[in-house]
Amino acid sequence: VLEEPQLGVEEVHGQKLIHRQKQT
Repeated sequence: VLEEPQLGVEEVHGQKLIHRQKQT
């Protein structure tokens, strides 16, 4: 998942939801 900085799941496993909402 490192190739997909858009998701940033590996980087922010807990803040995954926040990242998704920010992109929306």
